[in-house]
Amino acid sequence: MKLKLPQNITMIFRNRTVQAVLFFAVTTGLMLYPILFHFFDKLPVSGDSAEYLWKLWWFKHSLLTGQSPWVVPDIFYPHGYRLAYGEISPANTIFALPLTLLLNEVAVYNLLVLFSTLLSGLGMFLLARQISGSFGAGILAGVIFAFAPFRFIQFIHLPIFPTQWWPFMFLSLEQFACSRKPQLGLAAGIFFALNALTSWYYAVAGVLFVFVWAVIRFVPWSDYLRDKRSWLAAGLFAGAALSLITPFIWPYLTFAGETQFVIPLQNSNYYSASLTDYILPSPVQFLWGHWVRTNLLNRPEPGEFILGWGVMAWLFGIYALRWGRRQQVRPWLAVVTVALVLSFGLTLHLAGRQIVIPAPQSVVAVFNKTLNTIAQHYSLVHEPFTLGQANGVVIPLPALFLRWFVPIIGKLRTWTRFGVIALLGVSVLAALGSAAWERRELKVGPLSTKRQIAWAVVIGLTLFELWWQTPSMHAPPSPRLVDTWLAAQPGQFVIMEYPLDSAFSPKQMWYTRIHKKKIVYGYTTFLSFLFSYQYPEMVDFPNPEAISRLAEWQVRYLLVETAPPYDKTAKTILFNIRRFPCLQQRTVQGTVYVFELKECK
Repeated sequence: MKLKLPQNITMIFRNRTVQAVLFFAVTTGLMLYPILFHFFDKLPVSGDSAEYLWKLWWFKHSLLTGQSPWVVPDIFYPHGYRLAYGEISPANTIFALPLTLLLNEVAVYNLLVLFSTLLSGLGMFLLARQISGSFGAGILAGVIFAFAPFRFIQFIHLPIFPTQWWPFMFLSLEQFACSRKPQLGLAAGIFFALNALTSWYYAVAGVLFVFVWAVIRFVPWSDYLRDKRSWLAAGLFAGAALSLITPFIWPYLTFAGETQFVIPLQNSNYYSASLTDYILPSPVQFLWGHWVRTNLLNRPEPGEFILGWGVMAWLFGIYALRWGRRQQVRPWLAVVTVALVLSFGLTLHLAGRQIVIPAPQSVVAVFNKTLNTIAQHYSLVHEPFTLGQANGVVIPLPALFLRWFVPIIGKLRTWTRFGVIALLGVSVLAALGSAAWERRELKVGPLSTKRQIAWAVVIGLTLFELWWQTPSMHAPPSPRLVDTWLAAQPGQFVIMEYPLDSAFSPKQMWYTRIHKKKIVYGYTTFLSFLFSYQYPEMVDFPNPEAISRLAEWQVRYLLVETAPPYDKTAKTILFNIRRFPCLQQRTVQGTVYVFELKECK
């Protein structure tokens, strides 16, 4: 006897959106299956994830203890750690607070990884299907967007890998452009806010790229400007976005008023993408990824430069430029173009190297002097132009002038992250190209076997070239012997650690949960630069000025971590410490030497 499903159940599974949900849920589960087996105790990443794991814990801890969540007084002591010095990511840390209270931080982080991957695919499917009218094109776009190497690499950064709100925001805007229903402005505003509250990079990019897209998509503008529904939708968009974002802005406004320090020019220029970064095969693909990483990635920290979207995306994107419907293609081509240019950063690079055009010394001198004058005397940041070369002229890009003359954008560091918007646009272009290919080449009925086989091959090839390697699972940082020893010491006191590379590392945030003591250091990108800028004497340690500063901060214990990769620097520090009798060795706990700071004479 055959088992028959109820008719309403059958109808549900025939629904194309339900089919897409199942497709992306199953594919996400297969690619990230180790998470399912270590849901509560391990993460698919290590490194920077420790910072965000700590932040998930901190918001729960501050709620349960009644502390302000915005300032952590015992980190970066005596000044305290303002969370606005880094990414707070309220859409993940605060909005997920009920889950953090029910589960643990590891489980919530894993849930966010799975949730964002599924919704990134589904959201892009809905957007691409809305524009192209093709189910297959929607699935293809969802695969390109959700399973791009960029997202796998960015699992380490809680504010960056949740890309799901981008397609949902543009889906609402696209639906409004077609229907003029004002309530879609409200939906778009909510998704814009969720996107902005995920990462301030996404907040800045959201404002810019909604504008770029709308300028072209709403042509002719007069039709929309005369329509009262457009103004109502705009009001609902702004109202929803501002009401959700405003409560989280004030910590950043306070921070902005406290310091004018910006990330050094050289460091920001390092995070400039090259066109080659978008062309390389996936370095996280299960079959050839290792070879790509070994032979083609020539950067010491390549993670932020893994931006490729695969051959199939390139082919169908180019097909869209030739055969796609121009009115549909133009807004997304503009989005991709602007995103690419911004991702290229402050000066033009190729294969990770700054391009220098040979020129006479007189030309080079005038060129560098002109940019230096602009940077020091006319820009908002008043910094020297340090990117010039002696043997030729570099090619400045728009991002350099945005840094100098646009207040908010000038604070950005990692320009490569505009690559996620380029990925968004290319995914839509690939959908438009594949839909055009479907119309031109598959001249058969929508349910024909030939059409279904063709789409299965296209989507299968795309999945194959993007299929992630099996993620290795990592437990949260284990406490060092010294952290356990510190926890056992009575009373509250202040700690400093060297080398600074060890002190300013993500795991230090997690260690504070173990020893519960005050620390002068911590982790966030901005503060590591600010610390060296404000206290230059602390960089070349030990010296009399640095020891006086430690005494001023009431530091009791100085830790020196000797484990690799800090061993060479630590060896030098240990040798020089012997010149300062006020630093007395107290104990050695594992790889960490502990010195007690006594009164210096």
